[in-house]
Amino acid sequence: MADGISLLDIPQAAPAELAAGQFVYVVTPDGTPYKADISEVVSRMQAVNNCICVHQTSRVITSAELLASNTTPIVLVTAPPTGFVHDVISVFASTDGNFTAPPYATNTTLEVITQGATVAQFTSSFLASTTNRIVKFFPNAVSIASNSNMVNGNLLLKTFGGDPTAGTYDIKVYVAYRIVEL
Repeated sequence: MADGISLLDIPQAAPAELAAGQFVYVVTPDGTPYKADISEVVSRMQAVNNCICVHQTSRVITSAELLASNTTPIVLVTAPPTGFVHDVISVFASTDGNFTAPPYATNTTLEVITQGATVAQFTSSFLASTTNRIVKFFPNAVSIASNSNMVNGNLLLKTFGGDPTAGTYDIKVYVAYRIVEL
């Protein structure tokens, strides 16, 4: 198709890909569903008119999750298929009107980091909030040759340095990202 993707041209996923969970459901114009390899779908979608697809997600993070977020990082986005990485474009968080004292204490820097990476893609001292607010996170650059911040893994939210103490309010985290084929 000159102006779009022909779903009929996307091959069905091989049994090994189905077992690994790297598929999406595709519905043909006549309504017939089948499973297709997600990397093939993403690649074809991004090739249409040189489109770069931007995805967004948001998630409410409870105070219980935040208090254990260094020990047990929170999955914001599951890992992309093999051969792809998440390129995080923007991250911001909101107390969503839920701020109640006491604020979080110690280890109040939040990181958005890819599982397996050595440096976060974005950070913010957002948990030091003492009022309702919305804050945009700062991007991090990799400055040491042996470090990495973009690998093939889950996109996580965690606190830097250890679990926070105190803190009783939930937050909402918003992430805009694209999936880049290596």
